[in-house]
Amino acid sequence: MVVDILTNRKLCFSNFSFEVQKDVDDHLTGLFWADDTSKANYKEFGDVVSFDATYQTNKYSMVFVLFTGVDYHKRCVTFVAGLLARETADAYVWLLEVFRKAFVKPHMMIVTDQDSSMKKAVNFVFPESNHRLCMWHITLKLEEKIPIDVYNHPDQKTFFDIIWNLQCSPQDFENSDDFYRNSLPSHCPNTRYKVVFSRRGDNISISCSCMLFVQEGLLCRHMFFILNMKEYDEIPSNFILRRWEKDIIADGLLRKNVYAILRLSINKIANNEDELAKYIKQLQEVDSGIPLCTSSRASSNRSFHIEKIIGAAVPDVINIHNPEGIRNKGWASGKRIKIIREKVIEKSKKGSRLCSLCHKPNHNARSCILRLKKSDLESEVTEG
Repeated sequence: MVVDILTNRKLCFSNFSFEVQKDVDDHLTGLFWADDTSKANYKEFGDVVSFDATYQTNKYSMVFVLFTGVDYHKRCVTFVAGLLARETADAYVWLLEVFRKAFVKPHMMIVTDQDSSMKKAVNFVFPESNHRLCMWHITLKLEEKIPIDVYNHPDQKTFFDIIWNLQCSPQDFENSDDFYRNSLPSHCPNTRYKVVFSRRGDNISISCSCMLFVQEGLLCRHMFFILNMKEYDEIPSNFILRRWEKDIIADGLLRKNVYAILRLSINKIANNEDELAKYIKQLQEVDSGIPLCTSSRASSNRSFHIEKIIGAAVPDVINIHNPEGIRNKGWASGKRIKIIREKVIEKSKKGSRLCSLCHKPNHNARSCILRLKKSDLESEVTEG
């Protein structure tokens, strides 16, 4: 039924993309879809793409894969959604290849977690893109990889500031004996920055060593100060990135596409009253058939209501069957390997067992000091 819905949508909207993959027994193993809004978002904000797999989101335990980015409000926007039966390199290669087929514009950077299958697929399909690991996943594992006294060090915030500091190169970070002391955060009050300004006719060039414009695409306060000193009343147009413009993504994109199709059809037959009359009759027939799925079953039938909601009926001939036998790393078995953080959190929720003698934690009745004192007292009495 889901495949039928996507097929009908593809027939109505030529810019809608979807692909299906199935095994030799016609069981669903992969599904990919992207609509007009997703493609519009990718066109404007697709320079950096993050994709990750989530679990326990559907009845068949398929891996739900989302390709996301960040828009001009620093909100996550979805580019592509997909379902996979396996977390193998071949499955990810198929998904990335249909992604590349649907989106002509290549992305400059792709961010994933530390998954070997994802790494192989990205390097195979997008060899020209920069592949980076998600910093959130890296910092989540820090407490497992470094001594606890270093992790709880008061200067830990400085450590994370250095990670995001564009002035600190990977070589400087690796070679520094004391990066807490030798590196400074990007916007430390005591740091000095160099602003370079040049003007050739109407062309203006300005840069700052704080590199905020490189990182965020926004002018820093140092560049604003220089522009103010040069008596500029507005920001030069070449420093206003398109991604920050207000109206680059139209509201109600789907409705506008429908209206555009109707206007185009009407304009073709605008001077022919007979054709217009036929077209109006066809529209009325379509309108009378909404929702498109009809059923002779009683309205009290649960299946009838479900079909009415999703807009598709159960097909008479099933060409693609439901997935079977899916067991991935994150499937809902409860036996997934847990990191130290999760183990500590679970242990803290359980609480500590109390001694049955003194009712204090971290020991039992056998090692309780009251028991030991009582044993010593009894031995003294026996000797006396």
